[in-house]
Amino acid sequence: MAKIHFKYLAMLAMGLLLIGCAAQKPQPAPFQAATFPADKYQTEVDNFLIILDGSTSMMDEYNGRSKLCIAAETASQMNQTIPEWGFTSGLRTFGQGGCVGGGATSLLYGLTQYNTGKMENALNKLTCTGGNTPLGKAIDMAGADLKSIGGSTAVIIVSDGIVLDNYPVAAAKNLKQQPGGNLCIYTILVGNNPGGKAVLQQMADAGECGFSVTADEIAGTTAMAGFVELALLSKKTAKAKPKPPPKPTPKPPPPVVKPTPGDRDGDGVLDSADRCPETPRGARVDDRGCWVIDTVMFDFDKSDIKKQFTYVLDEVAYVLENNPYVTVEVQGNTDSIGKESYNQKLSERRAVAVKKYLVAKGIASHRLKTKGFGATRPIDTNLTNEGRAKNRRVELAPVW
Repeated sequence: MAKIHFKYLAMLAMGLLLIGCAAQKPQPAPFQAATFPADKYQTEVDNFLIILDGSTSMMDEYNGRSKLCIAAETASQMNQTIPEWGFTSGLRTFGQGGCVGGGATSLLYGLTQYNTGKMENALNKLTCTGGNTPLGKAIDMAGADLKSIGGSTAVIIVSDGIVLDNYPVAAAKNLKQQPGGNLCIYTILVGNNPGGKAVLQQMADAGECGFSVTADEIAGTTAMAGFVELALLSKKTAKAKPKPPPKPTPKPPPPVVKPTPGDRDGDGVLDSADRCPETPRGARVDDRGCWVIDTVMFDFDKSDIKKQFTYVLDEVAYVLENNPYVTVEVQGNTDSIGKESYNQKLSERRAVAVKKYLVAKGIASHRLKTKGFGATRPIDTNLTNEGRAKNRRVELAPVW
């Protein structure tokens, strides 16, 4: 009997063990939070709820530090980066030990108007671990938390993803489908457990409009600012002054240009570096030698052509009119945010939108083939807003 009692006390002591994050090595570099100018950014959602893993597996080390310390540091850096712009916010933990009262899950902060200092105080309470991983229960309770508030919501889950069953994924689907489920789910993997990574990815997919990253990927000032912007903010866009259409020009046949040796299509890019060696005469090309509508970009999840970009397509129509032998493939592309199947259809819609515009300008439909590539052909990084904007594009390639 005494042995059983001693074992129970030892397990309890382990569950209540304070995590000396400040004493762990290696020490993280000092964090300087990025700021978002109010004249350039605005809130994209009304609410956010952080769900933080305090289960026993978070005591395990990853890169020389406990996963709980890494999770708390990630949440703290996020908290320091989020601007106080009137969000309704909350912090829920799960699997935590006695330092926050025990139990499967606890709402340590909110839901109330977001305050950086009060959120930080709540984060500092999670200094111990305990129990299994009742992530599904925490998500169910998150549904109850959000039931009484309106607007759009970002649910941000910070965890190692090590669970005993598939219920957390089902709970995430239920959360998305509940009445008023106007929310996106973002997951942050702490550690590198393959099974945990897969579970968190499925949960992000269940939210349909969020995504999954690792704590390593968003560590540091710039990366964390990028995550906060994608999940909670958006850039204010000033109404751009439409560019005037090009002045009418005569339309003689294109002049015969003597090709430069080693540049048989005369586009200024040598054949050795030319990925599109049969570019029509008079077409503008990029440094790869490909005919690109590089100034026609699409808003996130949109396929409509903005008026300020139509003059570019007018130039394309002019090139096709003066190269009547040319058939082109209109190639739609997207950034990497969203499901693969959805991005494929979106890229096809973008290609079709460009084709319809050119047909309306008098180009025969049979000369315009459309194809969508989804997010499979990025020309820039998908880790920044600027890079993703460049990837949301349409290219034209001659078909011989």
